[in-house]
Amino acid sequence: DDEPINVEVLRARLDLVNYRVQGAFSGAEAIEFLESSAELPQLVLSDIMMPGMSGFQLCERMKDNEAWKEIPIIMVSAKDQTVDKVYSMNIGAIDYVTKPFDKDELLSKVRTFLDLRAFQSALEELNAELEDRVKQRTASLLESNGRLRESMMRLKRAHGRLVEAEKMAGLGTMA
Repeated sequence: DDEPINVEVLRARLDLVNYRVQGAFSGAEAIEFLESSAELPQLVLSDIMMPGMSGFQLCERMKDNEAWKEIPIIMVSAKDQTVDKVYSMNIGAIDYVTKPFDKDELLSKVRTFLDLRAFQSALEELNAELEDRVKQRTASLLESNGRLRESMMRLKRAHGRLVEAEKMAGLGTMA
């Protein structure tokens, strides 16, 4: 948000529930933070009307960047036009809150989207773990299959030798 008072109101409300907040007063400042940060934010709240780079442009840049595209973005704006809300969602924002907003409602949305992101991360980790287990099990089964084929080939060869030996024994008896 380009209005320091808006950033401070949000920071104060989110600090009450122990969320760490990094303020940025323009889209360019937000991009600079994202590029230089060792730890990416778990959620971005962005005003639409900011100097230099709009919240729409910030959202588009984030969604075009592989490292940032999964960060949820909630647009927070005084613009109450349906076209702006629809456009926000079309470019990748997850929600749109109109100013003046109810602080508890915004906090609830932030909590919900952070919880969803945490669940998604946990699900991705479980999925990766399951994929690893499937790969390991597949490799084990392939190895067992190979040993089984070798055993079957040895049995076939032994059976062939046995049949030959029986034929020879039958010929010997006839002779």
